[in-house]
Amino acid sequence: VLALDPDNGENGTVMYSISPANPFYTIDSRTGKIRTSGVTLDRESTNSRDMVLMRTIIVSAVDRGTPPLRASVSATVSVNLKDLNDNDPTFLNLPFIAEVLEGLPIGTSFFRVQAVDPDKDENGRVTLALQMGMPRLDFYLNSSTSVLTSMAVLDREQIELYYLRIIAHDAGEFPRTSTSTLTVSGDF
Repeated sequence: VLALDPDNGENGTVMYSISPANPFYTIDSRTGKIRTSGVTLDRESTNSRDMVLMRTIIVSAVDRGTPPLRASVSATVSVNLKDLNDNDPTFLNLPFIAEVLEGLPIGTSFFRVQAVDPDKDENGRVTLALQMGMPRLDFYLNSSTSVLTSMAVLDREQIELYYLRIIAHDAGEFPRTSTSTLTVSGDF
């Protein structure tokens, strides 16, 4: 920030401060240069007071004259916190046991996986997939709708329980992932 005082000498020397105090930022009292204080800035913080302090810095200016004169108006500096892909996707409804009926027709939808990521834009866009290596490909997970459908007629005498490992990944430059399990059981 920059404030000017047309007086000469110490009467025109401006000193800066952050007022009220802000734990996330410091200011060089002579140059007005603002820096982060070292306290972690978290764009996804749920603390409303911290969110205001992270995004708003109020700077006051006073000259070094005798008596010192203070600016009648403070300057407000708005901070745009860019998103860092620092959150893993989170499943909202897994792990879970889905019960389905034996003889369910092929292509029947029976469960919608829900996952979220609080990061912004691509860093928060979640895609879901079934983990490879299952004994049989009896299920399909639509990555657009997150809906699971049956791809075979389920028969309890052949397979009693299915353990489907579901992977959620975001679309960040360095994607973050989470995995969870959906157990499929019931009278099939």
